[in-house]
Order: sequence, then structure tokens, then C-alpha cells
Amino acid sequence: MKKNIYRSLILIIGIQVIGLNIHAQLPSSIDTTQNWFLSWSDDFNEEDPQLDNKWESQNGPSGHILCSRWRENAVVKNGVLELQARKEKRGGQEWTAGNIWTKKRFKYGYFECRYKYAAAEATNNSFWLMTKGNEPTEGKRFEIDINEGHYPNEVNTNIHQWSDITIDKQGKKTHYSYHKGFPFGAKPGYSIQLEIPISVKKVRLTSRNHARFNIGEFRVYGVNDGKYPM
Repeated sequence: MKKNIYRSLILIIGIQVIGLNIHAQLPSSIDTTQNWFLSWSDDFNEEDPQLDNKWESQNGPSGHILCSRWRENAVVKNGVLELQARKEKRGGQEWTAGNIWTKKRFKYGYFECRYKYAAAEATNNSFWLMTKGNEPTEGKRFEIDINEGHYPNEVNTNIHQWSDITIDKQGKKTHYSYHKGFPFGAKPGYSIQLEIPISVKKVRLTSRNHARFNIGEFRVYGVNDGKYPM
């Protein structure tokens, strides 16, 4: 008998995303004659306490994340799940946020989630598949990030192989990872460079564009013998 090398997976929805009340449909590329059937779903069309029937939360901090994540930040209302980020000190962090993962475990299948990005930079709007627990009882421990989305127009996909840890020459633990990012929707970024250097104590930026926009980077260069930028 061939040993199954895959552990069961849980689904995770993370930090400030909104699930919409729309049922999943298989894409046209999938052959629906091969006995596909819906085995699990949630449209969040229930009262907030019922969220605990299918989902659980981290309820604590993570070392590499700049917020702690709690069940209180996951709020169900009017058929929508809101994972809320709040400026409050808890769990040793300056911010709190919401995340949930399924109590049910899965193996092979087609997984779909529909959600809306939080309209703020520095948030990680995520949908993952991953094994659970530090010590696997069978097969490999890994993580598949279907989308770690960043407002306004970035989709990041990742694969982490957590079982095969190696030590580099500096003694740092590493593991195999694969990453690929996709921008979408928004126009390319613009760069405005002053042809004549100026010296100021204050800078005020204004725009004639009434649409909302975001400044992703603002650079100020020091004096360097007339060669700008450094």
C-alpha cells in the first residue's frame, strides 16, 4: 500500500477581510462530470456566536506578525464576516486583528474564497491552506498561501515547506519557499523627480485629482556632490 504523504489541511482567512454572500461555482476548466460535489461551505448567514461552530481563531500573537489576532475581531453581521484591525495594545502588540481557520480538515479538492481587501496599506488580506500543528503525524508540514493580498492591487502567492528545515552558514534556520506576486487593476506608479535640488524644512503635497490615491514611497536625499539621486 502506498503511503499517503499529505496531511489534512485547514483553511485560513486572515486579517481584515470581508467574505461576501455568494456561493462558490467551479470554473469552466474543471470537468464537472467527474463526480465533483460540494462537501463544505460557509456563507456567514448566521448570528455571530454560530461562527464558532465551524471556525476557530488564533487568540494570541505571532512572533513575525505586528499584531495579535483574536476571536473578538471576527464579527459576523448581515451575512458578512468582518475581520477587524484595531489600534489597541493586546498580546504584546500595538494592534489587534482577526483571523479564522476551519475546524474541519480537508485533503484533495477545489477551494474557493471570495473576499474584499481592507482599504488600507500595511494589511495582509489572506486565504491559506496549511497543515496544523508543530509536529506532523504523517507526511510533510507545509503552507500554501493562495493569496496574501496587499491594498490596493497586489496578490502574493507562496508555498512554504516547513518540514525540511536546514541551517545556513550563519546558523540561521531556513526552509524551502516559493513566491510569486501579481499586480492588477491600478495604473502603474508615477515618479516625480525635481530637476533642481531644493532645501526646505517642510514639504506639503497636494493633488488636483479628486480620486483617492496612495503614496507608496517618498525619498529625501542628502547632499552628495551634486549627484542626485544617490
